[in-house]
This record gives sequence, structure tokens and C-alpha cells, in this order.
Amino acid sequence: MGGFLSVGARNWTTVGSTSIADTATLLVARRNDRNGCLVDNIHATKDMFIGPDSSLSTSNGKLVPAGKSIFLETQGDIYAIVGASTGTADAIEYHP
Repeated sequence: MGGFLSVGARNWTTVGSTSIADTATLLVARRNDRNGCLVDNIHATKDMFIGPDSSLSTSNGKLVPAGKSIFLETQGDIYAIVGASTGTADAIEYHP
């Protein structure tokens, strides 16, 4: 995937699609030059949970419902997990 999109003064870089399992999976690695990241749960029926490290679980993560997105203002790692089987997430980084 990987690409660059400029919308007005905003600059976005595509991180790509990642298959998410029932164990914490690194979705987006830390980047000091990133202001935030848009995370899309592109699975139609499976909820996804996100968090800052590999201790992530479905009980301590931030819920991203199936088919929904969340914007995180962070430069840190973003991990994702689903409750069972697998899901898919997309991520796009925002750079000033």
C-alpha cells in the first residue's frame, strides 16, 4: 500500500492494512514526526480494541466497533486485537 495524500494543509501517509488476531498485534509503530493516526476497523462484524502496548486485551483496550474509525493524537505504538478469529485494520498517519 503506502502512499501520500495531501488535503489542504493536512498531510497523510498510508500505513496499510494489517490482519488482526486474538493476540495483541502491532498496527502502527512509534514515529516522532507523527501528530496522529486514523485507525479504521474495516471488518463488517468484528469489534476491535486498540492500546499502546503488547499487554493489550479485549478487557483493557479502547473499543473500535466493526466498520468504525478512531483518530488518535499519538506518536507512540498502536496495538490492536479482536476477540476471536481475525479482523483487518487500516491505518493512516497525519504529519504537519
